[in-house]
Amino acid sequence: MALTTLDVVNDMLGLLGERRVNDLMESHPMIPDALAKLETATTWVQGDMWWFNVEYPTLTPQAGTG
Repeated sequence: MALTTLDVVNDMLGLLGERRVNDLMESHPMIPDALAKLETATTWVQGDMWWFNVEYPTLTPQAGTG
């Protein structure tokens, strides 16, 4: 099951004892902080170069062209 950004923000709010929101555009004071933390975590996780999502091409010159 794929989680949406709204699902993750609602989980974060729930951990803080806050009520769920129906839209990320609501004027809840913790939504911008939750989105910023989510972006930081996403960048950190995707920054790791795992062996299955990194390509190391081997470049070899054509014969006779040097």
